[in-house]
Amino acid sequence: MHLAQKLKAVDDLVRSSSCPPVRLIAKPHLSIARRLPEPVYTKAMFSYSQKHFMSPLWLAICDFLRRAHQFDNCKTINIFPFAPGAQPWSEVA
Repeated sequence: MHLAQKLKAVDDLVRSSSCPPVRLIAKPHLSIARRLPEPVYTKAMFSYSQKHFMSPLWLAICDFLRRAHQFDNCKTINIFPFAPGAQPWSEVA
């Protein structure tokens, strides 16, 4: 959410170019283990859904993606690198 607020300047630039507004993801997710067998996934979700995790998040790059529909594959529009050694953008809970 903090990153989305910081990207408002990008949205302002996009809108000033007569483009549709940027739609930022309100609830981003991070895939850790893809294609787990269903029993393993169910067991892991039961175990870890009751735990609280918090860690700083350092971003090296920010990819801007686009897709036509919710279940389409994303297409990379642009990649923005961040300054080396930059501080974390936010705390991830």
